Amino acid sequence: MDKPIAQVAVRLSDVAPDDAATRVSYGVLNLNHHDGHDSPQPLQPGEKRTIRVQLNGMAQSFPPGHRLRLSVSTSYWPVVWPSPEPFRLTVHPQESALLLPERPVSEEEDSALTPVFGEPEGTLTLPVNQVVPGEKDWKVSRSLVDLSGALEVVKDLGVVHLPDIDLNLTRRAFEKYSFVDRDYDSVRGETVWTMGFSRGDWSTEIRTKTVLTSTPTDFHVYAELDAYEGEERFASKTWETTIPRDHV
Repeated sequence: MDKPIAQVAVRLSDVAPDDAATRVSYGVLNLNHHDGHDSPQPLQPGEKRTIRVQLNGMAQSFPPGHRLRLSVSTSYWPVVWPSPEPFRLTVHPQESALLLPERPVSEEEDSALTPVFGEPEGTLTLPVNQVVPGEKDWKVSRSLVDLSGALEVVKDLGVVHLPDIDLNLTRRAFEKYSFVDRDYDSVRGETVWTMGFSRGDWSTEIRTKTVLTSTPTDFHVYAELDAYEGEERFASKTWETTIPRDHV
């Protein structure tokens, strides 16, 4: 790497014969934690290091004819907040390895492994009536004018009625992650939540908004909360705080 602060993201994918790829697992590592998570240290640009990246645990069967693909990148936005400035990472393939645990098939088993577990157990599903339809959406946009990009996520339950307790429940979440070209100071994450409950002529609702931005030296967090009973707002609060970037 050529900068004192850097990260790496590794993704393992299952590639079918028609070249369709499915991500199996991934792992990310702040390279400043090379000596342990409790003692982050700046990197020495140009220094060669051996790094071990742990992927998330996953059981996967790769059909015959499929291939494994390993992708290495210096960012994985918006899963991981980017480093304070662009950097270049050099990978030495001849000294790299992918280590995957393997479950061997015994002679008593055929290619279709004998189930070991019984039927899963769970609690009974509560009766729910959908009053107002919900909405789910993931939208990626890209401007070719200012080279800005954004991911917008909608997770809206709508309004559901719980007949056992005669309660209406409202829940909606909106998330937006954006950036402009290679301007690392433009990276922004925003979440807006609405939670509401109502029964008869009584209703209450809580609305929150959280915004995270950053500079090369600090994270900036802004948050607001408003609480309503009926149409009356009876509580409101805002927060603003700055958190130093400690080798992040």
